[in-house]
Amino acid sequence: MPISPKAQRLIACLALRGPTPRPVVETLLWPQARQTQAAKGLRQSLWKIRKVTGDALLGAHGEQLELRAGVTLDIRPASRLAERLARRAATLEESIGPTAAGLAGPAEQGMTEQSRWPCLDLELLPSWDGEEIERARERWDTMRLAALQRLGESCLAERDLLASLDYGRRAAAVDPFNERSQMITASALVGLGDMRGAWRLYTAYSDLVGAELGVDPSPGFLRIVTGVVPEDVPLRR
Repeated sequence: MPISPKAQRLIACLALRGPTPRPVVETLLWPQARQTQAAKGLRQSLWKIRKVTGDALLGAHGEQLELRAGVTLDIRPASRLAERLARRAATLEESIGPTAAGLAGPAEQGMTEQSRWPCLDLELLPSWDGEEIERARERWDTMRLAALQRLGESCLAERDLLASLDYGRRAAAVDPFNERSQMITASALVGLGDMRGAWRLYTAYSDLVGAELGVDPSPGFLRIVTGVVPEDVPLRR
């Protein structure tokens, strides 16, 4: 028996919130339903989940629902990793080593593959909607963006320009409007001698924020590229 979409949302709710009272779950998942209908819907979802997973996934203590202690959630070690990376200002080896990042188990170690932290590229429940999920997604995106930016800046400081370029582009993919990510990428391009590429990046970003937000890039971003603008490309103000 497949797990229904509503049952999937129940699992996601408990994964994101931790132990949660039944009435709160009912309100979150059946906001428009009457209390009796919401309670019935919750009972049905719990039955369907247990039909498939037995007692391996869900636990209950009185009115509290929660995932079993042995259930592994990628978002928790990934969030700890992102926060640790974003806060650390030491050398790259100290900042991003698995021990410093608080990663111990095999699943967590997979997040550190080739020291490029592939977990930072993952979206949280893409295509899912709902206020609870949107808030959790926003928190995750904020943490992983800050982590990628810190890694990019650390690589710039160490003159590892290709790695910095990689981190800057990945950070820009999380939030293309964030200027810090674009500046990291442009600085790496300048360091690599790709003057035209840095200027193209600046003008594309200028077009984006001008059209969508009605603002111009900061003078700091402009200073990164104005000294290397090709003569045949007019500087746009």
